[in-house]
Amino acid sequence: MQVKAGCLCKKVKRWFDDTQGSGPDLQYRFTGKESRRFCYNYMSLVNALSDDNDTKADRQAILVFAYLGQRLRDSVSLINRFDIKEEQLAQLTLAAQEYLRVNAMFLSTS
Repeated sequence: MQVKAGCLCKKVKRWFDDTQGSGPDLQYRFTGKESRRFCYNYMSLVNALSDDNDTKADRQAILVFAYLGQRLRDSVSLINRFDIKEEQLAQLTLAAQEYLRVNAMFLSTS
């Protein structure tokens, strides 16, 4: 897999084999290296989930997760900077607002 996060891959496979995706939520704590690799290669995971035979609902869900991942990645990238400029604060505000708005519109909360 392109992400190169072996522990995460094994954990996801084991979780899916045990629950078929309908049991308890996947719990995983990223290492710093895995976190960077995951963020850098996030869209390759989205592409792996996509299929030509996807229903409209499946395609929408994948696109929502792709957009949320990008907004979250952008927010985290900006918020972790030691020296941030006024322009970047505006970008952070926009990215965070878009993430929260899409999350509220498309994902159920518990």
